[in-house]
Amino acid sequence: MWGGASWAPRPRKDRSREVLTAEVTRTRLIFTRAMSSPAIILDMKHDQDELALADACDLLGLEDPTGFLHEIYHTLVEVYRINGERHDEAVGDDRITFGQLTFRNSWAQIEQALRGFGLQVSTSRPRGSLTIHTPARDLKVYRGGSDERFAIENYDPESGSLTRQQIVENNTYQLRLFEPSPPMGDGACIDVRLCPRVWFIVHSGNPEDGLLKVWIGAPLIPENPSQSRWSFVLPLPNFCAERGCGGHLSDSGVSIEPSPHQPNGPSHDQLAEPNVRIERITAHGD
Repeated sequence: MWGGASWAPRPRKDRSREVLTAEVTRTRLIFTRAMSSPAIILDMKHDQDELALADACDLLGLEDPTGFLHEIYHTLVEVYRINGERHDEAVGDDRITFGQLTFRNSWAQIEQALRGFGLQVSTSRPRGSLTIHTPARDLKVYRGGSDERFAIENYDPESGSLTRQQIVENNTYQLRLFEPSPPMGDGACIDVRLCPRVWFIVHSGNPEDGLLKVWIGAPLIPENPSQSRWSFVLPLPNFCAERGCGGHLSDSGVSIEPSPHQPNGPSHDQLAEPNVRIERITAHGD
């Protein structure tokens, strides 16, 4: 039980790679390390202007990258659903309290949900901020807007903590190392836009509609406000609707089965307290 509501882990089905493309505008991005440094031009033009989600998934270094993203997506669906059910304006709840609660709850529930991925995936809280570690990339999870009007291009990845600002700065400097072409070899990124080490997962939603959208991308520092704040950014598909795991669709009667990534049986805090009998053993000559 969590917050008075039942937790519904999602089932895993096939491991097919859903390919989702996103339009990436041709642009030339100019970055300056400091006011005294000369401008460095990063030409983000490529033979293919569209990036596929499968291209990004390949760089996570996981055996089942789409299953990994599905686990995160499903967890966010459940967090929004449960917080929506306990949202009560009569006691002063509003979209600000909902957003903060969902932001913090999502970190704790994602940590728990990803334990089933074993040694390939781990989490930590450097400076109190959730970081998801995969063999090849680190992911940060943040909340964006609250309704359909929220646009990922308007999200400011530098706002907030010093940790976020440093991530964006490091990504920007890292891109310089890979221009004009990404590194070659096993596990290398096929497109320079995918090269930054740290990616963001940004989600949006509200108490009434639940989870609305989720994006994955690499933030950077634009030279001016007219340029994108993202090296790349892709919307995630509705994994729960596509794979039939229910999520916020559970009210329609969809049967929700335990996820194979979750440990079998109850958790430690759900086990009954054992009745332990202690007897003194008398040694010879005691």
